[in-house]
Amino acid sequence: MNCYFDTSIYNKILDDSHKELIIKKIKKKGLIPIPSAINLCEILSTSDENRKNDLIIIYNTVRNNYFPLKPYTWLLRESVEAVEKGIEEIEVNYPIEVNKYTEDLCRKITSNKGIELEKYIQGARKYVQEKIKEMKIADEKSFFTYANGKIDFSIPLFNSLCQAMGINHNLNGEQILEIIQSHSMPWLYFLDAFLYIFYRRPFKSEGYGKRSNPEVADLEQSGYLFWANLFVIKDDAFFSFMKELKQLRGYEKEIMNYAEFKKYLRLTN
Repeated sequence: MNCYFDTSIYNKILDDSHKELIIKKIKKKGLIPIPSAINLCEILSTSDENRKNDLIIIYNTVRNNYFPLKPYTWLLRESVEAVEKGIEEIEVNYPIEVNKYTEDLCRKITSNKGIELEKYIQGARKYVQEKIKEMKIADEKSFFTYANGKIDFSIPLFNSLCQAMGINHNLNGEQILEIIQSHSMPWLYFLDAFLYIFYRRPFKSEGYGKRSNPEVADLEQSGYLFWANLFVIKDDAFFSFMKELKQLRGYEKEIMNYAEFKKYLRLTN
């Protein structure tokens, strides 16, 4: 089973008194945890050198010689290019090693992670929220029914996010629908996450203020659900958000926090 860990989970494993047993259980369960390049960059940005080295050991042990998953923007861009060229599959792994060049590159990536996208998705958020006001949207389910049933809603949103991320394309409407409706491509999960955050922030009546919502940097990782069957998350806001999204959208995925993951490994009752 393909498994994706939020970066905080690597820290949780490192600090766990049963970390050796956890790693053995992961392998015994047949889980295939492959970190993302984002995970690696966040680990390499750890200021404490000793802790960073310990995290790299956990990273290398858990990934079982697999190269990390490419940054989410690369996967989104390459899935667009694949459809344009008629290619059925994209390469998800990035052959990168831990060295000084990688650390320098990662400093640039993590220094503005989430900031640029947050700045450019304002147009997409405004577009979605204006559309919601035009329609009689009673709840989350009717919102997603509307969003997924309206071509004149979903295609402009896709194009808006492509523009925000600097992704140029020559896709027709049918090809765009193929990309955003496919469970084997990152766009479906990526769009769902942002659609839901656009809905929750201004339209939920209680308990959904900014502190109750995940950060944009967390939402970016939702695209990895196209590859992962199991997604393990530490942050409470991100965890509850993804659990709700899974239920709303009927994903055949497992979303767990660290405590649930340890129970899944049969390490707790």
